[in-house]
Amino acid sequence: MKKLLMMIVILILTLQVVIALPIKPTIPQSPTVNHTATKTYYYVNNEIGNDSNAGSSSNPWETLQHAVDSLSPGSILSVVKTATPYKQVTISCSGTADNWIEIKGLNGEKPLLKSWGGFYFSGTASYICLQSFRIELTHDNEGIKIYNGANNLLVRWLEIDGMNGIGDKGILLNESYDISPGVTDCYFNSISITGFKHQGFFFFNPVKNITLNSVNASGNGLIGSGTWVDGFGGRTERDSTYDSENIYFYNCIAKDNTGDGFDIGTSKGVTVFENCSSHHNGDVQGQGYKTWSTETWFINCTAQENYYSAVSVKPLYLPLTQVHKTYLLNNSFASKDENGVITVKNESGGLTLCDGELYLYNNILSLNPNEVTGSWAAIVQIWGYNGSIAESDFNYYHANSPDMHAFRYRDGNLNVIDFDKISTVTTIEPNSIWRTVLNHNLIDPFVNMRWDLHIKSDSPAINNGTDLNDIGLVLDMDQVTRTGIYDIGADQY
Repeated sequence: MKKLLMMIVILILTLQVVIALPIKPTIPQSPTVNHTATKTYYYVNNEIGNDSNAGSSSNPWETLQHAVDSLSPGSILSVVKTATPYKQVTISCSGTADNWIEIKGLNGEKPLLKSWGGFYFSGTASYICLQSFRIELTHDNEGIKIYNGANNLLVRWLEIDGMNGIGDKGILLNESYDISPGVTDCYFNSISITGFKHQGFFFFNPVKNITLNSVNASGNGLIGSGTWVDGFGGRTERDSTYDSENIYFYNCIAKDNTGDGFDIGTSKGVTVFENCSSHHNGDVQGQGYKTWSTETWFINCTAQENYYSAVSVKPLYLPLTQVHKTYLLNNSFASKDENGVITVKNESGGLTLCDGELYLYNNILSLNPNEVTGSWAAIVQIWGYNGSIAESDFNYYHANSPDMHAFRYRDGNLNVIDFDKISTVTTIEPNSIWRTVLNHNLIDPFVNMRWDLHIKSDSPAINNGTDLNDIGLVLDMDQVTRTGIYDIGADQY
């Protein structure tokens, strides 16, 4: 009998609810830099070179602009790191899918380009790999600027510094709004962006198939200046002629920016945040993540100590015929803003509201404002939105007041339609956890609410999640394989 009871207990503990969600979008891999024809090697050294030389290792060119202008498909340009900084350069050459052009620091070293601008890719640039440089701006310009028409670029292993507000933007895609064909099929990897007057990374509409992997935007905007500077920004306007489509953020970090960590919108395809972190953003305002996209995925993401909410969903710029879908799966979000950890808000100014659906599974949502000045505080706030929480369960809702609401819905006039206090929730999300000072003595679910959102050893999140392996969610935020019963949140303890 004891053995039978034990088997029943094990069966109950390991039983997982099947979640009917679409397969998560796949983050694109870095493109392969192909060279099917004979490679041609060139060198540039601004201290001993001469532009009348052949560009060989023993007789290098002097100026980076002359060297770049001399490249053709299959060329590999190595830039020697010297004590003398290089100057701004415009890249107008183009490789092919079979024969890329490479421009890189010699032996992986990072030569310094210090000038009024950095690397500018013209609209004819394609199949170019730029890697291993330091860029410092001396004027109000961009570290990397990619003009309309450029495509199939791989930009990686860079340090881009706006020099405490001298530079305008770290990376800019397109020179203005609503021009075609825009910038397409670009991959950015292992780049740090800091100290810019405006956004760290920004795109003007349209862009398509843009991937950022391990790109960090930090310290952009001047603290105390009252300026709102996002770490990552760009979106499609509702009246745009052209659509932005498919933007992927993987393992990216936004921190200590004076505006939003991420402020991104696409009107077609998907916007994906996977294994991303957004924290300590907002000087006078700012969210961790703000999305205006048709379909947005948050997977294994974290956010804490941002000025406003961790996640803000705003369907203002979407075509009215589209249904806005937001999937939040395996995330750990903490907020000190009484307006909520997740806010869904339509700011249409009297326009017809978009329809929307919100899906929440395996999330830790912790709301701990320094003070509550109104009766509207709620972990999930939905304002003036023709949508609802479509599916949700196996979440951990955590708040520092029993009067805090778990969910709050408002119509277009901000009248409260329906709400549930977290201390009295019993009929929704039967597998979720609800904790307040009254019903659980406010056990902090994280190692450190301000700095470290890994779960603690005594966290109720452990072994209380649901298996999302079938839709492709296998790893946690540290790339640890989730085995056994899933934990709630981004971290598998």
